[in-house]
Amino acid sequence: MRLYNDAAESRSFEGFVVHMHLAWLYVLHAEFLRDGIDFRYWDKHRKRRLIKVDGEPKRWGLPPVHLTPDL
Repeated sequence: MRLYNDAAESRSFEGFVVHMHLAWLYVLHAEFLRDGIDFRYWDKHRKRRLIKVDGEPKRWGLPPVHLTPDL
């Protein structure tokens, strides 16, 4: 908790952003599992094969957010 509550901690905001990103990712994955949505990447050339990263199936992530004002 000191990481978030101590204003003198130089990395408190960075830690908060990383943990919030992971929290939203896990919430979305849990909702996909509940709703029966397959959120893994499949190989386009071999229909029955998953794309893997470090031995684990690659899963959808959060899309990058562009903080640009709408014009």
